[in-house]
Amino acid sequence: MRRDLHVLLLAVGLLAGGAAVAQQVELEPSPAAQCLTASDPALALPDYPFVQYKSGERGRVKLALEFSAADAAPQITVLEHEGGEAFVDSVRVHARSLRVPCLPAGGTVRLERDYVFEPDRQQAYAGPGQDVADVQRRELLGCMRHVSGSLQLKYPYWARRAQVQGRVLVQLRFDDGASPPAVLQVSSRPGARRLAAEIEQWMAGVRLPCHAGGPIHSTLVYAFHFEGEAYGFKPMTLLQFMGNVKGARQQRVQFDTTHMGCPFDIRLLYAQPFQRNRVGSVGGYDPARHALLEWLRNAELDVPSNMLDAVFGDTADITVPCLKIDHTPKEKS
Repeated sequence: MRRDLHVLLLAVGLLAGGAAVAQQVELEPSPAAQCLTASDPALALPDYPFVQYKSGERGRVKLALEFSAADAAPQITVLEHEGGEAFVDSVRVHARSLRVPCLPAGGTVRLERDYVFEPDRQQAYAGPGQDVADVQRRELLGCMRHVSGSLQLKYPYWARRAQVQGRVLVQLRFDDGASPPAVLQVSSRPGARRLAAEIEQWMAGVRLPCHAGGPIHSTLVYAFHFEGEAYGFKPMTLLQFMGNVKGARQQRVQFDTTHMGCPFDIRLLYAQPFQRNRVGSVGGYDPARHALLEWLRNAELDVPSNMLDAVFGDTADITVPCLKIDHTPKEKS
Protein backbone atom coordinates (compact mmCIF):
# COMPACT_ATOMS: atom_id res chain seq x y z
CA MET A 1 0.00 0.00 0.00
CA ARG A 2 1.30 3.46 -0.85
CA ARG A 3 2.29 5.52 2.18
CA ASP A 4 0.51 8.86 2.68
CA LEU A 5 2.63 11.72 1.40
CA HIS A 6 3.24 14.28 4.15
CA VAL A 7 1.97 17.49 2.57
CA LEU A 8 -0.09 20.48 3.49
CA LEU A 9 -2.77 20.85 0.84
CA LEU A 10 -3.84 24.19 -0.52
CA ALA A 11 -6.41 25.75 1.78
CA VAL A 12 -9.67 26.56 0.01
CA GLY A 13 -11.79 29.51 1.10
CA LEU A 14 -12.59 33.16 0.54
CA LEU A 15 -9.66 35.52 0.25
CA ALA A 16 -9.76 37.33 3.58
CA GLY A 17 -6.25 38.74 3.99
CA GLY A 18 -3.34 39.84 1.86
CA ALA A 19 -1.24 37.92 -0.62
CA ALA A 20 2.51 37.56 -0.98
CA VAL A 21 5.11 36.47 -3.52
CA ALA A 22 8.27 34.81 -2.21
CA GLN A 23 11.38 34.67 -4.38
CA GLN A 24 14.23 32.17 -4.06
CA VAL A 25 17.40 32.45 -6.16
CA GLU A 26 19.63 29.42 -6.82
CA LEU A 27 22.85 29.18 -8.79
CA GLU A 28 22.90 26.36 -11.32
CA PRO A 29 26.17 24.38 -11.69
CA SER A 30 28.34 25.78 -14.45
CA PRO A 31 28.13 24.11 -17.90
CA ALA A 32 31.72 22.90 -17.43
CA ALA A 33 30.83 21.11 -14.20
CA GLN A 34 27.79 19.52 -15.84
CA CYS A 35 29.59 18.25 -18.95
CA LEU A 36 32.60 16.77 -17.13
CA THR A 37 33.00 13.26 -18.54
CA ALA A 38 35.50 10.43 -18.93
CA SER A 39 36.77 10.09 -22.51
CA ASP A 40 37.53 6.40 -21.89
CA PRO A 41 34.42 4.42 -20.80
CA ALA A 42 36.69 1.89 -19.11
CA LEU A 43 37.88 4.67 -16.78
CA ALA A 44 34.49 6.12 -15.91
CA LEU A 45 35.39 5.64 -12.22
CA PRO A 46 38.67 4.81 -10.46
CA ASP A 47 39.24 1.11 -9.79
CA TYR A 48 39.53 -0.02 -6.19
CA PRO A 49 43.20 -1.01 -5.62
CA PHE A 50 43.08 -4.78 -5.21
CA VAL A 51 45.19 -5.10 -2.06
CA GLN A 52 43.25 -2.35 -0.30
CA TYR A 53 39.95 -3.84 -1.46
CA LYS A 54 40.79 -7.30 -0.12
CA SER A 55 41.97 -5.87 3.19
CA GLY A 56 38.85 -3.73 3.61
CA GLU A 57 40.82 -0.47 3.64
CA ARG A 58 38.86 2.71 3.04
CA GLY A 59 40.18 5.75 1.19
CA ARG A 60 39.32 9.27 0.06
CA VAL A 61 40.96 11.56 -2.51
CA LYS A 62 40.09 15.16 -3.41
CA LEU A 63 41.45 16.56 -6.67
CA ALA A 64 41.71 19.94 -8.35
CA LEU A 65 41.37 19.60 -12.13
CA GLU A 66 42.38 22.49 -14.38
CA PHE A 67 41.20 22.30 -18.00
CA SER A 68 42.52 24.58 -20.74
CA ALA A 69 40.94 22.89 -23.79
CA ALA A 70 37.86 20.81 -24.48
CA ASP A 71 39.84 17.84 -25.80
CA ALA A 72 42.85 17.99 -23.44
CA ALA A 73 43.57 16.15 -20.21
CA PRO A 74 43.49 18.28 -17.05
CA GLN A 75 46.34 19.42 -14.90
CA ILE A 76 45.86 17.37 -11.72
CA THR A 77 46.54 18.50 -8.16
CA VAL A 78 45.83 16.33 -5.11
CA LEU A 79 44.27 18.58 -2.48
CA GLU A 80 43.54 15.98 0.21
CA HIS A 81 43.76 12.24 0.65
CA GLU A 82 43.09 9.61 3.29
CA GLY A 83 44.51 6.10 3.01
CA GLY A 84 47.53 4.86 1.08
CA GLU A 85 49.09 6.18 -2.12
CA ALA A 86 47.44 3.38 -4.08
CA PHE A 87 44.15 5.29 -3.87
CA VAL A 88 45.84 8.43 -5.20
CA ASP A 89 47.43 6.50 -8.08
CA SER A 90 44.08 4.96 -9.06
CA VAL A 91 42.33 8.33 -9.07
CA ARG A 92 45.13 9.91 -11.12
CA VAL A 93 44.81 7.23 -13.83
CA HIS A 94 41.08 7.89 -14.01
CA ALA A 95 41.43 11.70 -13.93
CA ARG A 96 43.78 11.74 -16.94
CA SER A 97 40.83 10.55 -19.06
CA LEU A 98 38.52 13.36 -17.93
CA ARG A 99 37.45 16.02 -20.41
CA VAL A 100 35.17 19.08 -20.48
CA PRO A 101 33.84 18.87 -24.08
CA CYS A 102 31.68 21.99 -23.70
CA LEU A 103 34.63 24.23 -22.77
CA PRO A 104 34.80 27.09 -25.31
CA ALA A 105 38.01 27.71 -27.26
CA GLY A 106 40.45 29.78 -25.24
CA GLY A 107 38.59 29.11 -22.00
CA THR A 108 39.90 27.61 -18.78
CA VAL A 109 38.08 26.10 -15.82
CA ARG A 110 39.15 24.70 -12.46
CA LEU A 111 36.99 21.96 -10.98
CA GLU A 112 37.32 20.15 -7.66
CA ARG A 113 36.09 16.59 -7.22
CA ASP A 114 35.91 14.11 -4.33
CA TYR A 115 36.38 10.33 -4.55
CA VAL A 116 35.57 7.88 -1.75
CA PHE A 117 36.51 4.20 -1.64
CA GLU A 118 34.27 1.91 0.43
CA PRO A 119 34.93 -1.86 0.63
CA ASP A 120 31.38 -2.73 -0.41
CA ARG A 121 32.12 -1.50 -3.96
CA GLN A 122 34.71 -2.40 -6.57
CA GLN A 123 35.04 1.21 -7.71
CA ALA A 124 35.10 4.62 -6.06
CA TYR A 125 32.13 6.82 -5.37
CA ALA A 126 32.68 10.01 -7.36
CA GLY A 127 31.18 13.35 -6.48
CA PRO A 128 30.16 15.91 -9.10
CA GLY A 129 32.74 18.38 -10.32
CA GLN A 130 32.54 21.64 -8.37
CA ASP A 131 33.47 24.73 -10.38
CA VAL A 132 35.68 26.90 -8.15
CA ALA A 133 34.31 30.05 -9.85
CA ASP A 134 30.77 29.19 -8.71
CA VAL A 135 31.55 30.74 -5.32
CA GLN A 136 31.98 34.15 -6.96
CA ARG A 137 29.01 33.61 -9.30
CA ARG A 138 26.79 32.90 -6.30
CA GLU A 139 27.87 36.19 -4.72
CA LEU A 140 27.16 38.08 -7.97
CA LEU A 141 23.54 36.91 -7.94
CA GLY A 142 23.12 39.01 -4.82
CA CYS A 143 23.21 42.20 -6.92
CA MET A 144 20.18 41.24 -9.05
CA ARG A 145 17.96 44.26 -9.77
CA HIS A 146 14.86 45.22 -11.76
CA VAL A 147 14.56 48.31 -13.93
CA SER A 148 11.32 49.22 -12.10
CA GLY A 149 13.38 49.91 -8.97
CA SER A 150 12.04 46.96 -6.99
CA LEU A 151 12.87 43.30 -7.42
CA GLN A 152 9.71 42.39 -5.49
CA LEU A 153 7.19 40.93 -7.93
CA LYS A 154 3.60 41.97 -7.21
CA TYR A 155 0.79 39.45 -6.86
CA PRO A 156 -1.42 40.03 -9.94
CA TYR A 157 -4.86 41.41 -9.10
CA TRP A 158 -6.62 38.84 -11.30
CA ALA A 159 -4.83 35.99 -9.46
CA ARG A 160 -5.85 37.33 -6.05
CA ARG A 161 -9.48 37.66 -7.15
CA ALA A 162 -9.48 34.16 -8.61
CA GLN A 163 -7.61 32.80 -5.54
CA VAL A 164 -4.84 31.37 -7.72
CA GLN A 165 -1.77 30.16 -5.84
CA GLY A 166 1.22 28.20 -7.07
CA ARG A 167 4.93 28.11 -7.75
CA VAL A 168 6.85 28.91 -10.91
CA LEU A 169 10.46 27.91 -11.72
CA VAL A 170 12.43 30.12 -14.11
CA GLN A 171 15.81 29.11 -15.54
CA LEU A 172 17.94 32.08 -16.63
CA ARG A 173 21.34 32.80 -18.15
CA PHE A 174 23.03 36.13 -17.50
CA ASP A 175 25.73 37.00 -20.05
CA ASP A 176 26.61 40.51 -18.83
CA GLY A 177 25.45 43.21 -16.46
CA ALA A 178 23.55 45.44 -18.90
CA SER A 179 21.32 43.00 -20.79
CA PRO A 180 18.22 41.14 -19.64
CA PRO A 181 18.78 37.45 -18.96
CA ALA A 182 18.02 34.76 -21.50
CA VAL A 183 14.95 32.88 -20.28
CA LEU A 184 15.82 29.24 -20.88
CA GLN A 185 12.76 27.56 -19.35
CA VAL A 186 9.65 28.49 -17.35
CA SER A 187 7.95 25.61 -15.51
CA SER A 188 4.71 25.45 -13.56
CA ARG A 189 1.71 23.28 -12.89
CA PRO A 190 -1.29 23.88 -15.23
CA GLY A 191 -3.13 26.07 -12.72
CA ALA A 192 -0.22 28.52 -12.51
CA ARG A 193 0.57 28.88 -16.22
CA ARG A 194 -0.90 32.36 -16.45
CA LEU A 195 1.32 33.38 -13.53
CA ALA A 196 4.25 31.83 -15.40
CA ALA A 197 3.51 33.95 -18.46
CA GLU A 198 3.53 37.14 -16.38
CA ILE A 199 6.84 36.19 -14.77
CA GLU A 200 8.42 35.58 -18.17
CA GLN A 201 7.48 39.12 -19.18
CA TRP A 202 8.83 40.44 -15.86
CA MET A 203 12.23 38.89 -16.60
CA ALA A 204 12.77 41.40 -19.43
CA GLY A 205 13.43 44.03 -16.75
CA VAL A 206 15.84 42.00 -14.61
CA ARG A 207 19.53 42.94 -14.61
CA LEU A 208 22.74 41.82 -12.90
CA PRO A 209 24.64 45.15 -12.84
CA CYS A 210 27.72 43.91 -10.97
CA HIS A 211 28.39 41.18 -13.55
CA ALA A 212 31.35 41.92 -15.84
CA GLY A 213 30.56 39.16 -18.34
CA GLY A 214 30.42 35.43 -18.96
CA PRO A 215 27.50 33.00 -18.53
CA ILE A 216 25.87 32.64 -15.13
CA HIS A 217 23.02 30.13 -14.96
CA SER A 218 20.41 30.57 -12.25
CA THR A 219 16.99 29.26 -11.26
CA LEU A 220 14.43 31.51 -9.60
CA VAL A 221 11.54 30.02 -7.65
CA TYR A 222 8.44 32.21 -7.24
CA ALA A 223 5.84 31.13 -4.70
CA PHE A 224 2.45 32.88 -4.78
CA HIS A 225 0.45 32.39 -1.59
CA PHE A 226 -2.20 34.06 0.53
CA GLU A 227 -1.14 35.35 3.93
CA GLY A 228 -1.99 32.95 6.72
CA GLU A 229 -1.97 29.94 4.39
CA ALA A 230 0.75 27.44 3.50
CA TYR A 231 1.12 24.55 1.11
CA GLY A 232 3.91 22.11 0.33
CA PHE A 233 5.92 19.34 1.93
CA LYS A 234 6.02 18.50 5.60
CA PRO A 235 9.24 16.94 6.97
CA MET A 236 9.40 13.26 6.10
CA THR A 237 11.66 10.22 6.09
CA LEU A 238 13.36 8.72 3.05
CA LEU A 239 11.00 5.72 3.08
CA GLN A 240 7.92 7.96 3.19
CA PHE A 241 9.15 9.83 0.12
CA MET A 242 10.18 6.67 -1.74
CA GLY A 243 6.78 5.10 -1.06
CA ASN A 244 5.20 7.71 -3.32
CA VAL A 245 7.68 7.65 -6.22
CA LYS A 246 6.24 6.67 -9.59
CA GLY A 247 7.36 3.21 -10.70
CA ALA A 248 9.36 2.54 -7.53
CA ARG A 249 7.91 -0.96 -7.21
CA GLN A 250 9.05 -1.81 -10.74
CA GLN A 251 12.65 -0.66 -10.12
CA ARG A 252 15.55 -2.44 -8.52
CA VAL A 253 16.51 -0.13 -5.67
CA GLN A 254 19.55 -0.87 -3.51
CA PHE A 255 20.94 1.62 -0.99
CA ASP A 256 22.95 1.05 2.18
CA THR A 257 22.95 4.30 4.13
CA THR A 258 25.17 2.85 6.85
CA HIS A 259 28.12 3.71 4.56
CA MET A 260 26.82 7.24 3.89
CA GLY A 261 27.40 8.81 7.30
CA CYS A 262 23.85 8.16 8.51
CA PRO A 263 21.69 9.58 9.89
CA PHE A 264 21.66 12.70 7.74
CA ASP A 265 19.23 15.09 6.14
CA ILE A 266 18.51 15.85 2.49
CA ARG A 267 16.82 18.86 0.93
CA LEU A 268 14.96 18.22 -2.32
CA LEU A 269 13.40 20.92 -4.50
CA TYR A 270 10.71 19.11 -6.46
CA ALA A 271 10.73 20.09 -10.17
CA GLN A 272 9.46 16.98 -11.97
CA PRO A 273 8.38 16.30 -14.66
CA PHE A 274 9.73 19.49 -16.26
CA GLN A 275 13.25 19.38 -14.78
CA ARG A 276 15.35 17.15 -12.59
CA ASN A 277 14.89 17.72 -8.87
CA ARG A 278 17.55 19.75 -7.06
CA VAL A 279 18.93 17.57 -4.28
CA GLY A 280 21.66 18.14 -1.73
CA SER A 281 22.82 16.95 1.67
CA VAL A 282 22.42 19.24 4.66
CA GLY A 283 25.76 19.99 6.28
CA GLY A 284 28.14 19.24 3.41
CA TYR A 285 28.62 16.90 0.50
CA ASP A 286 29.57 13.23 0.99
CA PRO A 287 30.48 11.38 -2.24
CA ALA A 288 29.23 8.11 -0.77
CA ARG A 289 25.69 9.50 -1.08
CA HIS A 290 26.03 10.23 -4.79
CA ALA A 291 23.98 7.26 -6.08
CA LEU A 292 21.10 8.00 -3.67
CA LEU A 293 21.05 11.70 -4.57
CA GLU A 294 21.07 10.86 -8.29
CA TRP A 295 18.09 8.53 -7.82
CA LEU A 296 16.21 11.29 -5.99
CA ARG A 297 16.99 13.82 -8.73
CA ASN A 298 15.07 11.65 -11.19
CA ALA A 299 12.25 10.68 -8.81
CA GLU A 300 8.75 11.67 -9.94
CA LEU A 301 5.87 11.46 -7.48
CA ASP A 302 2.76 9.40 -8.15
CA VAL A 303 0.14 11.30 -6.13
CA PRO A 304 -3.17 13.04 -6.92
CA SER A 305 -3.10 16.20 -9.02
CA ASN A 306 -4.01 18.53 -6.13
CA MET A 307 -1.03 17.21 -4.14
CA LEU A 308 1.27 17.85 -7.12
CA ASP A 309 -0.09 21.41 -7.25
CA ALA A 310 0.84 21.80 -3.58
CA VAL A 311 4.38 20.42 -3.71
CA PHE A 312 5.69 21.49 -7.14
CA GLY A 313 8.59 23.90 -6.68
CA ASP A 314 8.66 23.34 -2.91
CA THR A 315 11.64 22.06 -0.92
CA ALA A 316 11.24 18.88 1.11
CA ASP A 317 13.30 18.15 4.22
CA ILE A 318 13.99 14.42 4.16
CA THR A 319 15.60 12.51 7.03
CA VAL A 320 17.74 9.51 6.03
CA PRO A 321 18.16 6.98 8.87
CA CYS A 322 20.62 4.12 9.01
CA LEU A 323 19.06 1.35 6.93
CA LYS A 324 19.59 -1.01 4.02
CA ILE A 325 17.15 -0.92 1.12
CA ASP A 326 17.18 -3.88 -1.26
CA HIS A 327 14.09 -4.01 -3.44
CA THR A 328 13.99 -6.32 -6.46
CA PRO A 329 10.77 -6.31 -8.50
CA LYS A 330 9.03 -9.67 -8.80
CA GLU A 331 9.21 -11.32 -12.19
CA LYS A 332 5.91 -11.74 -13.98
CA SER A 333 4.87 -15.38 -14.24
